[in-house]
Amino acid sequence: MFLTVKIDYERMVVEFGGDDMAKMDKTSASNFLIIFLALSLIFLALIGSWIRNKKVLSFLATFPIVSIRQDKEVLKLATFVDLASEYLTKNGEEKAYQEFRKVNSKWRLGNTYLFVYDMNGKALFLPAQANLEGTNRLNAKDIKGKYFVREMISGLRSNDSGWLMYYYIKPGNEKQFLKLSYFKKVNVSGKTVLIGSGIYLE
Repeated sequence: MFLTVKIDYERMVVEFGGDDMAKMDKTSASNFLIIFLALSLIFLALIGSWIRNKKVLSFLATFPIVSIRQDKEVLKLATFVDLASEYLTKNGEEKAYQEFRKVNSKWRLGNTYLFVYDMNGKALFLPAQANLEGTNRLNAKDIKGKYFVREMISGLRSNDSGWLMYYYIKPGNEKQFLKLSYFKKVNVSGKTVLIGSGIYLE
């Protein structure tokens, strides 16, 4: 059986064709349906990724300080946090935090690390400042006076994820640097928490 599949990214259309399609028996029809569903899922995933990346880049366009190199890092950052949220949901807090805390692992490398807060501002996981874990940081603010934890939590009241630019200290440095973080809410252990990570822009 000859089957033609054409994906038009400009019109966002998937087209199927072929002279033998009218001659399909039940087995062929079943196989065709499986192929169609698989291609549909791939197509939807591509659209979802394209839409998210377009939104991210549109967001970044409002900040001239973000370089082209950092654009790529930011796109990877969203995927990084998504993967971490899935791991946290699947494995639970205790195991996830143990893995997230390991230095030079896929979850913590250089100045990139994960952070987790509950929806009241309590730091549940903050490896760069472990001494602050268990404390409420709702009133923490950067050198410009921005209440960054409060703003992230506020953003998740009406959205599942968000971005925030603020100043924060780098690991091993007391000075604050401009940082862009991606964060999202996830349900784990019967509660909703905020998980995120960020990159330094300077």
